[in-house]
Amino acid sequence: MTVEEMFDQHYEEMVSKMKGRVPNVADAEDIVMTAFERAVKYYDRYDHSRSAGAWLNTLATNAWKDWLKADRLKGMTTEVNEQNGGEVSCTGQVDHMYQLLSGEIKRLRAGFKKDVLYRRFMMGLPFQLIAKTLDADKERVKKCILRHRQSMRDKYGVEIVE
Repeated sequence: MTVEEMFDQHYEEMVSKMKGRVPNVADAEDIVMTAFERAVKYYDRYDHSRSAGAWLNTLATNAWKDWLKADRLKGMTTEVNEQNGGEVSCTGQVDHMYQLLSGEIKRLRAGFKKDVLYRRFMMGLPFQLIAKTLDADKERVKKCILRHRQSMRDKYGVEIVE
């Protein structure tokens, strides 16, 4: 079975399972895509006598653990319940952070900054896709996001880490 065939057969199920472990669909899709990137990279190590689904599940679980280690929710308490399939439960700090970000973005006047921040922090889009959809320079998008992070740190004492 090729990686492409594995993707066709297992992608949707893997994303569905991963949605129970992370706060949003975009992160679930990113983690599953990381697992498939690793499948391509390590395909020569794949034991064909083993179930493709089991191998992909191992890759996805490791990608998820790496995602957690990256501390994407820094400043927000995340609890992982290993006995319950690795579900993630977030404390009220996550809701508070979302409310802060949402409020800051809503108060902005319509324009480039508001469009960038909404797409990044409310929709979870990567900066490359934001730049493409807004037909903007990638560096301009990155700087806009970085300036907003600095503003949130200065104003509220919170760090937004992605």
